[in-house]
Amino acid sequence: MATPSRTKSTEDQYLKKFELLRERFISETNFDPYSEMDEFAEWLDILRKTLKKSSWRIYRSAINQAIIKEKQTEKLVSVLSRVGEGNPGCRVSKKTSRTSAKKSKTVTNSELSELIEFLKKENTSTSILTMRFILSTRYCGLRPVEWRTCDIDMVEKKLHVKNAKSTNGRANGEYRLLDLSSIPSEVLNHINILVSDLGWSEVERFERAYVKVKNKLYQAGKKLFPYRRGGTITLYTFRHQYLADMKKSLEDVYGVSASAGHASIETAQLHYSKRRNGRINSELALPSEEDIERLKNSSKTEKIINRREEKKLRFT
Repeated sequence: MATPSRTKSTEDQYLKKFELLRERFISETNFDPYSEMDEFAEWLDILRKTLKKSSWRIYRSAINQAIIKEKQTEKLVSVLSRVGEGNPGCRVSKKTSRTSAKKSKTVTNSELSELIEFLKKENTSTSILTMRFILSTRYCGLRPVEWRTCDIDMVEKKLHVKNAKSTNGRANGEYRLLDLSSIPSEVLNHINILVSDLGWSEVERFERAYVKVKNKLYQAGKKLFPYRRGGTITLYTFRHQYLADMKKSLEDVYGVSASAGHASIETAQLHYSKRRNGRINSELALPSEEDIERLKNSSKTEKIINRREEKKLRFT
């Protein structure tokens, strides 16, 4: 007997699920899965290990439906062939299958210190690079991929950052400028070395370094904090913590959003670590007045203000 075909409604649901999966991958890595298949396969394999079998079957079916609909057969089939079908040594928690719940949006100062000391003591090229990524992101709040597209002026102590999402209208202009004058000299030196080494490097070289750093941080986190509650510490955790501290320190919706490069003053409020997780910190990179004014005068901000009273624009 022939297997019944899926209904149109079911197909649409799977395609919607795949699009959400694709958007999440782009959000977390700033890569498009169709152009960065190796990264997508690795990301999916990590995702799979955090899910129940039933949840992974849904995601896999969604990708298969995209293969049929979007005619990306060779590329997506290649991805699925590289993603494992099981991991007997991995016990998946029955509490949740949401990977967002598995990734931390906050990190304590003591955890940061432990990570830095561990990486310093290990003293390999990858561990030192990981340490520099962590410290630089903790104090400047860049998306990990933005470290490839920035320049540093050590005389003026300014960081010129090309906003990662400027091409699709989700950034506050093509570039943003961060003032580094409040950052401790030792950290500033690490930022300078990181930017000098990887700034405007070839995409392939940066991606290789990025994958090594992600893996090293994951390994270090599991070794140092095997029973940590609140999710796994990732590179994006330090961007979250930077923004939580900025919310606590600045108390200014425009300044926080400008420092992150957001086009919307609601993005940091809705999708990043809460103000209550922040700590007052006077040593963070600060946005330029020009970026703040551009955000205040943008049409997107005007629409938000028209929709909500300005007095309600407070971080939770």
